[in-house]
Amino acid sequence: MHHTVPNVHDADPDIDTLPFLAWSEMALEMFNDVNEEQLGQFMVSHQPILYFPLLSVARMSWVLQSVLWQTSSSSQKLYPTERKYESAALAIHWSVYLLGTMYCAGISRGLLALYLAQGFGGIMLAAVFSVNHNGMPVLSKTESTETNFYELAVITGRNVIPSPVASWFTGGLNYQIEHHIFPSLPRHNFHLVTDRVEKLCTKHNIPYHETTLVGGLQEVIARLARVSKAVRGQQAVPKVQ
Repeated sequence: MHHTVPNVHDADPDIDTLPFLAWSEMALEMFNDVNEEQLGQFMVSHQPILYFPLLSVARMSWVLQSVLWQTSSSSQKLYPTERKYESAALAIHWSVYLLGTMYCAGISRGLLALYLAQGFGGIMLAAVFSVNHNGMPVLSKTESTETNFYELAVITGRNVIPSPVASWFTGGLNYQIEHHIFPSLPRHNFHLVTDRVEKLCTKHNIPYHETTLVGGLQEVIARLARVSKAVRGQQAVPKVQ
């Protein structure tokens, strides 16, 4: 779904992160929901500071989701055979991982090691994923229907300038624009088409954005800060009863 409508408000699940994070002012409409308003306004008001702490628990959330998927009715209906193998593999993996850590480090130190490993891993993984699209333009559904698929993939993506370290750390996903245009192209071949993609974008006046990994993270934080400022301004306006 994300590859179909990247950075499209109320359509792309990757930017549907409320009430914890808001990536555009359009997302602030959720504050009309009384049940989520208080939590959402607090989280979004402080999201530039809370961003990296939230990433530290992202990996744990993904692990939990993978386990929950195996026990869901959808998994049983769609992938009955694969589900058995995946469930067995997950059970073996986490049994060895958890018991092995506890055996080597003890319970208290083992739990600390597990938390640090999962937290640090979450930050590294999410840093790669968030730099790819977060902080780039967010379109409404109407705007997306007026934009062709390839242009949408380009203007909502951010490339990380290749270097031995950046390419290794991102696993080839530093070519995010090419990844979205050619999703079936192997990652190690993205560099073969970048020049042609960039020239085509220049020809049609489509912005082709690339920056460093650190620069991309700074742009992400700057976008979060801008939306956070909008929320604080919204809070300052008295509500009409």
